[in-house]
Amino acid sequence: MRRYCHRRASRLACRLARAPTREVLIDAPLDRSTREGNPDRGGANPLAAWLDAWQPEDAPLTAARQRAAEVGVGCVDPASGAVLRLLVASVGARAVIEIGTGTGVSTLWLLKGMQPDGILTSVDSEPEHHRLAKQSLAEAGVTAGRVRLIGGRALEVLPRLTDAAYDVVVCDASRSQNADYLTAAMRLLRTGGLVVFVGALSGGKVAEPTARDPDTVALRELARVVREEPRLVPALLPVGAGLLVAVLVEEPVQV
Repeated sequence: MRRYCHRRASRLACRLARAPTREVLIDAPLDRSTREGNPDRGGANPLAAWLDAWQPEDAPLTAARQRAAEVGVGCVDPASGAVLRLLVASVGARAVIEIGTGTGVSTLWLLKGMQPDGILTSVDSEPEHHRLAKQSLAEAGVTAGRVRLIGGRALEVLPRLTDAAYDVVVCDASRSQNADYLTAAMRLLRTGGLVVFVGALSGGKVAEPTARDPDTVALRELARVVREEPRLVPALLPVGAGLLVAVLVEEPVQV
């Protein structure tokens, strides 16, 4: 019986070895536009490109991303956008704050995960960004009242918002002000709410001892502060340029 099983296993192994590679890989091929449209997501990092192709963006998101490229505005990559959608969906978010609207790429991803009656408040100091974001929202068919766009510096706008009234705060603006955004987020979030910092790993630069530019230094300090804050349960996710995520808890965590 063992000899028979061994012969069957050998024949199966041979068939698998001869099988075309495409049969054991996921059926989302990397199209040419994915490989060439963003060199950071292509040949230099085939896994990142594979992840982008696994969950392709729809036409409104693609258009919003193109606008960002045209005006030189940074935006989340598709994999990071999918994680943002997952995070807001996981807490059933109805009230979300986004610091840094850009052309609306992350805005659209967040809306995809929010409850249908939820309202997203997005703050940006650049009027041109809001103009482009409105175009992206209109193309996506986002209904009036779903997004509240507020112009101005975040640290001047956030104090006017209601304490403990928000499910998620997403920070994707000035890295040097992330510590102040964290302080504001902890006031604005309800217990069990999430604060998310986009670009928290600076594409890996935080791990390079020689990287001493102000943004990288500020991100290292933010990671330390979040890790040591007793009312936050944090995690660093190596997705895109990095996501630092933390849950606000009522009592300090006891380990």
